[in-house]
Amino acid sequence: MKTSLPVLFLVSVSLAACASVKNEKIDGKPADAVSEARTPASSMDEENLEKTFQGLLGAEDADLRIQGYLSRLVSIYLVADGAVKQFDRELEATLRSDALGSVLQSPVYPKLLALYALTFRERTKIAYVYRRLLETEKDRSASSQQQQNARRARVNFEVYLFRQSGVERLALHDVLLTVNDTREAMGLRPRKVWDPRTLVNRLRSYRKEIARRWRAETEVNFALQNEVGALASEIEKKASSEGRSPQSDTIYPNPGKAGNISGYNFPANTWTLTYDDGPSTKYTPQVLANLRKHGVKATFFWTAQNLSLDATQEIIRTAMTDGNVGACHSYTHANLPKLSDEALRHEIVDAMDKSTEIYGVRPKFFRCPYGAGLNVPRVRQLLADQNLIHVFWNVDTLDWQDKDPESILARAQKQMAKEGRGVVLFHDIHPQSVIASEKLLAVTAGKVRWASLPEIVDEVNGKAPVSP
Repeated sequence: MKTSLPVLFLVSVSLAACASVKNEKIDGKPADAVSEARTPASSMDEENLEKTFQGLLGAEDADLRIQGYLSRLVSIYLVADGAVKQFDRELEATLRSDALGSVLQSPVYPKLLALYALTFRERTKIAYVYRRLLETEKDRSASSQQQQNARRARVNFEVYLFRQSGVERLALHDVLLTVNDTREAMGLRPRKVWDPRTLVNRLRSYRKEIARRWRAETEVNFALQNEVGALASEIEKKASSEGRSPQSDTIYPNPGKAGNISGYNFPANTWTLTYDDGPSTKYTPQVLANLRKHGVKATFFWTAQNLSLDATQEIIRTAMTDGNVGACHSYTHANLPKLSDEALRHEIVDAMDKSTEIYGVRPKFFRCPYGAGLNVPRVRQLLADQNLIHVFWNVDTLDWQDKDPESILARAQKQMAKEGRGVVLFHDIHPQSVIASEKLLAVTAGKVRWASLPEIVDEVNGKAPVSP
């Protein structure tokens, strides 16, 4: 199996495990023979990332550019934190009034999806640049000037990043983890970062400061607000409104309502658990252990790119052996409505071929990244042509932004109480997600019915009786 060049920041070790590091010792062995093959169409995103890196490598202001990437990510974090708080306030309002619908119908929700897309994009860029700096620094085919430029930029990047404190360090915590994973996978010593307990304690102690910084950010950063607003409007038109629409009485591959699941037509008090964006070599095994402990089967929406990595193969086999469901989440986590027809086929058709190869069975379920594409006929038709059912959700834990397992748990419980049945969304790539999802299974044991997605689809379609 080939080890593809990963673009995503999400798989804990993948960004480094797939690197070709020359003239460096990894696990005590020289790695100058390593040369990883690129996936045939790692998407235009990777080409753009490489252009960004090449432009950075020889730039006199390389350090300032990298600091700009990190500062932008801090700004996005602050705006997203404010949006999460607004989401939680509106969730409380829906619980107090039967007249109000799902909190996912709130105008703040497309904004949160937009902020996730921006967060994903910035983390991906930073992770890619850092890995390529390490590669170039050790690449004997690079010129001595390129190696020197890469080393200077890499060292300055690390110094700047690991000197951050307070809210900045909190906002950049996922970047710190990715840098450490990259270093460790390349045989380099990781740097000190906050453990999960310290992270949560710092988060709670910084809440007032985060709120103050959020207000300041909204008062001056009009460019970011406009960017988020435009992207949120686009996502609302192409994703979330369809995801919240009434469900068909039956579920089957179809470009209309019958081909999309949100959970509103599930049997009462019946829930299914879903995880996106993995597999993660660090966190997915912990999720799988928790599922076994509670006797629950989940559906994992994993990208074909991450499925292709050597480091994830044992994890995938374990998940499937345990009876969990392997589903498709595109090839590279692209924003599908923005793609050309050729690129869209890569993200869906090629992703399905790769997923089938890895899982050993053809997936029946697909989830568009960010939910974007549900209102786009060419996306829905291609999914139907691939005999796929799209899966949205009606409970979003917002675990990609919130690092506190307790507030993630509370948010999930409140939405479940409001909805009464449906699809819960987590991500198996964050430490807080591991903790929060296990807590959810523990507190709901014996109170709700957890079932696998195929089982529920069969019940909705009248193919199997509902278990008591």
